[in-house]
Amino acid sequence: MEQKLIPIYAERKEGASGYTIYLDRSSNKVYRAFHKEYNQVTYWIIFALALGLLRAISGVYLTKFPILIKLLIVILTGGVGISIGKTLHNKYTGNLVEIYINDLEIKELIEKGMKLIKREIIITSILLIISLILAVLFIVFSWIIWLVFTLMLFAIIGVLLNSISIQRLNLFKDYSQ
Repeated sequence: MEQKLIPIYAERKEGASGYTIYLDRSSNKVYRAFHKEYNQVTYWIIFALALGLLRAISGVYLTKFPILIKLLIVILTGGVGISIGKTLHNKYTGNLVEIYINDLEIKELIEKGMKLIKREIIITSILLIISLILAVLFIVFSWIIWLVFTLMLFAIIGVLLNSISIQRLNLFKDYSQ
C-alpha cells in the first residue's frame, strides 16, 4: 500500500537544519524529513549567472509574436516554473525517518501547522498575483525580462505548493472541530 503523507508542520530556522513532519493518516505513523543544506558556492554561481543572463537579455523584446502565442508561452513558463519548484523541493528534502510521538504531540504539531498554513496560503496567493501581473506585462509589452521574473516566481510557487494540499487542509479542518 502506498503511503499518502501529509505535511503537518515544518520548521526552518536560520543557521540550523530545518525539517518537515509528515503524518500518514492510514497508519497514523509520523515521519520527519530533514531539509538538506544547499551549497553556498553553487548558490552564488547561479546568482551570478542569472544576473549575467538578465543583463544579456534586457534588450530583447518579442514584439513579432501574436498575443495568443505569448499567452501560450506564459502558460508553458508557468508550468515549467512550478515543475522546477517541485523538483527543487524534492531535491532538498531528506529521507523520511519514522518518529514515535503520542497523539497529544501530534495534535500540538497540527495546531502549529494550522498557523503556518495560513501564512503559506497568503504568501503563495501574493506571489501568484504578482506573477500574473508580470505575465500580463510580458503579454502587453513583450519584454522578455517580465517572462523571466514570471518563471522565477512560478518556481517559488512550485516550492510552496508542495506543502499546501487538499489533504492537509482537510486534516486541519478535522482537527479543528
